[in-house]
Amino acid sequence: MDEGRTSECLDREALDQHRLIHFFLERLERSVESLDGEGGEERLRRLPAELDSFRHHLEEHNRAEVDGGLLQSALDALPDDEDEILHLSDQNDRLVDAVGIALLRSRESSIADVGELRAELLELVRRVRDHERCDEHLLERALLAGTAG
Repeated sequence: MDEGRTSECLDREALDQHRLIHFFLERLERSVESLDGEGGEERLRRLPAELDSFRHHLEEHNRAEVDGGLLQSALDALPDDEDEILHLSDQNDRLVDAVGIALLRSRESSIADVGELRAELLELVRRVRDHERCDEHLLERALLAGTAG
């Protein structure tokens, strides 16, 4: 990727777009938290579609990081952080796979499984949220380094 294109990829707007994943993550979290409440069977029935939708948004989000040049821009701005950037990039695929596994599990679950499923899904939401916070911290640092340099 050429230097000019890379620096154009990482700006405040790109960072704001990157943060949109939190909207979808919070929506999924609310659905998961409400599984054991009133109407749980109906929520359980809709859960696979919600997980599939979230997986799609996460894939698009990750594609923007790679194809949109965000990770390359971070690497250009923070070359000493290459290991961290590669680690976060590797986690992207693993988190999408984990959502896919959760999707399969939700399709096979019954109302009797809802407590265990809810706990597993809340842990997955936590993992994705932690990953995204690390991503955002890295991109903020890269943006600051890019504007300082």
